[in-house]
Amino acid sequence: MEDEQEYTKESRRRRQAVQEYFPKLAYLCSDIVVMLTTESFACSACYDQVMEMVVAANQNVSDIVRPALIIIHNQCKLTDNFDVEATTDRFLESHDADGELSKYFSVIRVRIELIVDIVDCLD
Repeated sequence: MEDEQEYTKESRRRRQAVQEYFPKLAYLCSDIVVMLTTESFACSACYDQVMEMVVAANQNVSDIVRPALIIIHNQCKLTDNFDVEATTDRFLESHDADGELSKYFSVIRVRIELIVDIVDCLD
């Protein structure tokens, strides 16, 4: 019983550490941040998650190199527009009209058709 309680405490501490420290560490140490989502781009859930991460990661930090942001929609339909520029523009117009993401990322691209396109979309 005591071992089980200790395991549960350790599990909670680990979960908290991953939620609290991993996003900040990943953002600060990465050249590219990839956000994989199944949420429709019509809702703001993906944007809200990215903003929550970068605001928390930038607390008490100054003068960092801004990474690139790639958002991949993992449940797209064959009828969706796969043009990276058009999809990026539409996403930013819908959710980031004030340009807030540009304060945290050097390049922003949304929805990648193929994994090999990831490198090409950063140009």
